[in-house]
Amino acid sequence: MSQNIGQKILFNKLKILVGEKDFIHEISKVIPVSSAGIYRRINGITLLTIDEITLLSEKFNISYNELFSYSPTDEIIFKFDYVNQGFVKYLNNITQNLNHISSFEDHIMIYSVKDLPIWHYFTCKFLTNFKIFYWLRTIKKDPDFQDKKFEFDCIPDQYLVAAKKSLQAYSKVNSEELWTPSSLNVMIGQIKYYFESGIISKTQFEIITSKLLDLLDSIKNEAAKGIKGGYSKTGSYKIYLSEIIGGDNVVYVRGGNEQITFHPPVLMNYLHTKDTKFCNYIKEAFDRAKGTAELISVISEKNRNALFNGFKQNVLKLKKNHEQQ
Repeated sequence: MSQNIGQKILFNKLKILVGEKDFIHEISKVIPVSSAGIYRRINGITLLTIDEITLLSEKFNISYNELFSYSPTDEIIFKFDYVNQGFVKYLNNITQNLNHISSFEDHIMIYSVKDLPIWHYFTCKFLTNFKIFYWLRTIKKDPDFQDKKFEFDCIPDQYLVAAKKSLQAYSKVNSEELWTPSSLNVMIGQIKYYFESGIISKTQFEIITSKLLDLLDSIKNEAAKGIKGGYSKTGSYKIYLSEIIGGDNVVYVRGGNEQITFHPPVLMNYLHTKDTKFCNYIKEAFDRAKGTAELISVISEKNRNALFNGFKQNVLKLKKNHEQQ
């Protein structure tokens, strides 16, 4: 494929992504040339420079391979969302993806839950502060947090604003989540570790576990209604209980003709791909998993109550085991 033909294909892809009405205006904000210069590049008369390709890739969050339609049949192209890029940027990238998906009327996000999806914690300011502190201190090893003990007001505002925006975006997305009886174990382990290490105080421990119990009631109520709460525009919400297939925090999303799979190779960092064959494979795997699982949203009140009561018993057990400490 000659470069100018590939360039025309590139701009056709961007036109679909941006929309024809605002296309020239949006491109001109990225490539600092005249309108005539933009048209020469769109028509393949003037070739894009490497710098211009990089700017387009970063602005529209698509890889070089996607831009030029390079997709070998025996390879899968992944992009890497690396949390060390900065935690606020990391959250903003997640928010951008969620907003893009929810812009399609016929969209869905399917989440295989190992730890509760982060947005649940973001509904409570106490849990938001605890979770972000844990990520920054223990996972990201942020030097500004290494010698700190936890305080509920220790998280900078820009982190909390990014978390709130991400929650708002998540609330608009139609979600299906595959839970297991161990889906709360990660959070319980984090609380236990921080308390036993002296990073959180007894009072903070009591507040965090109390708010976690409240959160479980809130999620159960949303599942009973089959819809997310808290905002004027909310997405549908389904929880499937699987006692066979363990959660791994893999996420599949589809909106319109677009598909994307997010895969966590380690900790909070995510690989993601739009490879059609791989996304179809993950979607089929999720469909098989749902076939062996039980839908506990709207219906199956008995099993829904049993799952959440089991979670609450685990939290109460944690509290009881540390009463004398």
